[in-house]
Amino acid sequence: MYFFNFRSPVRYPISYIEKIIPMLLCLFFIFLILVFHKRICSSKKLDRSLRILMFLLLLTSLITEYSLRYIQVGINRRSLPLHLCTIAAILSLVFIITNSKKLFSFLFSGCIPGAALAIIGPGIGRASNHIQYYTFMMLHILVIVVPIYYYIIYDYRINLKSHLKVMLLLQICALFVGVANDYFGTFYWYITYTRNMFAGTTLAFLGSGPVYFLHFEFLTLLMFTLWFLVYRVFNYLYSKYVK
Repeated sequence: MYFFNFRSPVRYPISYIEKIIPMLLCLFFIFLILVFHKRICSSKKLDRSLRILMFLLLLTSLITEYSLRYIQVGINRRSLPLHLCTIAAILSLVFIITNSKKLFSFLFSGCIPGAALAIIGPGIGRASNHIQYYTFMMLHILVIVVPIYYYIIYDYRINLKSHLKVMLLLQICALFVGVANDYFGTFYWYITYTRNMFAGTTLAFLGSGPVYFLHFEFLTLLMFTLWFLVYRVFNYLYSKYVK
């Protein structure tokens, strides 16, 4: 049965609708948190229930995808849970348990924009007729929703200093990830010095080799800068009109 088959080399193209619907669902969940934030803040039981729900959905997404993949295909160097959003999902599980403000800074600054781009961009190779589509989308939606939930309900915040620290940390890690990808022939974080990870997609214009890396770095820094500006505007509007 193709729906659960990770061995099949067949890849169906993902339509724009299959990308837009998860993003709309993500925005809808955030909208619900905003609408009911006072009720959630006033009820420890409701807050606990929602955090448990997010924890279980994240855990289910991770276990479902990797257990099916490893049972059918086995463990290899290209299927390790080392993509940035997978790491973010694991850290989100820890974050929900610990409520760590340091983890919040990393998840909010470093992972929300990447998860959003993964949903709408040329990410997975499975459409909605495969279970990987649902585990992928659920995981990335929650990587976005969890830190925003803490922003709204727990008043967790970032600032320019914490944002720059996360950017610097990710840049340092990215240098080593790129070397490892070229050495082992993997594609974690989509960073490489010798290839174009998006060849054959809409991002083929990034070029190849060092040109690809420089273009990728430029777009990444631009994304983080724009994300912080969006945060500042949202934070102002939220403080003035919602809170």
